[in-house]
Amino acid sequence: YGTISSCYSEGDVSGYYYLGGLVGRNYDGTISNCYAEGDVSGSERVGGLVGYNYSSNQVGYNLGTITNCYAEGDVSGYYYVGGLVGWNSGPITNCYSEGSVSGDYNAGGLVGYNESFASIFLDHTLSPNPEGTLYIKNNRLILPNEE
Repeated sequence: YGTISSCYSEGDVSGYYYLGGLVGRNYDGTISNCYAEGDVSGSERVGGLVGYNYSSNQVGYNLGTITNCYAEGDVSGYYYVGGLVGWNSGPITNCYSEGSVSGDYNAGGLVGYNESFASIFLDHTLSPNPEGTLYIKNNRLILPNEE
């Protein structure tokens, strides 16, 4: 239920599960304007920034949020491995990851596993390679029409 803002981590992290370059497990908290640069290696729920981002999805509350953050290190694991977040159930906005990702089950460049109700919004102004706006909702990629 806490807030982490305007901070960073540069060290490598290794262990078993709930591993992140900055936070292992974010439970209904808010993470904003943060980054992690080190490599992360583990087994389950491994992310470059956050291993497990949890949102209880209470009506009227914006919980388990990650905003304006990035991860640059390489991430490796077995289950639920993501360049930014290993397992996500909260909103992620204006974030990106740059390192390589390797995993056996549910691995992704940004998020290893995204719950069906969790949304990811990426504004091109924070992307290292601006191409437009990308939305991921209910595990589906949505590209808005160009005008």
